[in-house]
Amino acid sequence: EDRAERELENEKRRIPRDQGVYWLKDQQAQVMKPAESTIHTDKRREVLKRLSPIPMVTGKATLEIPGANSANIFTDPEQEFYIQLSDLERFGIARLTTKGAIRIVENVTTMPVTGELIEEPQMTDILKKELDSGLYKIWPKEKLPPGEYAVVEYTESKLNIQVWDFAVKGK
Repeated sequence: EDRAERELENEKRRIPRDQGVYWLKDQQAQVMKPAESTIHTDKRREVLKRLSPIPMVTGKATLEIPGANSANIFTDPEQEFYIQLSDLERFGIARLTTKGAIRIVENVTTMPVTGELIEEPQMTDILKKELDSGLYKIWPKEKLPPGEYAVVEYTESKLNIQVWDFAVKGK
C-alpha cells in the first residue's frame, strides 16, 4: 500500500501544474501543444436560413484543424495521457474525421429560433483516474484503431473546446 502511494506521488511530481495535456516518454513528461482549430460554417445553409420566412433551417458548421495528419504520432494504441484542467470541465478522446487537408473535430448544429448549439464529437470510451485536484490520467478503454484523434476539453453547448491532436499508427 505504501509502495503504491509512493508511485502515485512520483507520477504526480512528473506532470507540470500548467494547464494542458502531457504524456510520459522514458519517465519524463512531454508537453502536447494545443491545435489551432477554426469553425467552418456551411454557407449554403446560411443562405437558406436567411431566405426562409419562418426560422426552420438549422445552421451547420464543423470545428476543424488544418492539416491531414498530426505531428504527434504514437504507435501504442493504448497511449496514456495526463490532462491538467484549468476549470472543472468535460474532457475525453475524440476520433477525428479526415477530409482532404483538414481534420474535423466535431459537427455543430445551431437550432432555429433558440440558437441552441448541439455539438457532435465522436468520443471514444476512456478510463480516467484523478491523481490530484484537476489532474487526470486518461487512456482508451479499448485499443484505438489507426487514425487521427484528439484529447479535448470542452463545455457542452458553449462551443468552448480545446484540442490537442495526435495520431495512432500501426507498428
